[in-house]
Amino acid sequence: ENREKNTWILFVYNVSRDSYYGELRDLGIPGIVHAYDARTVEELEKKILLHLKKDLDKMWTGPLER
Repeated sequence: ENREKNTWILFVYNVSRDSYYGELRDLGIPGIVHAYDARTVEELEKKILLHLKKDLDKMWTGPLER
């Protein structure tokens, strides 16, 4: 979370689709991050380890892609 920029990343489980995804909010506006799409917690964990640092760096250095 970057409160100064009102930007954060959140991970969601969609019950109806039985899948996980990531959502990056920039100025409170949501944007799906397909790099985190996963069917299992294990798959999500691997993708978080692979992509999270890059996405957190983007949150601090901005601007974010929409």
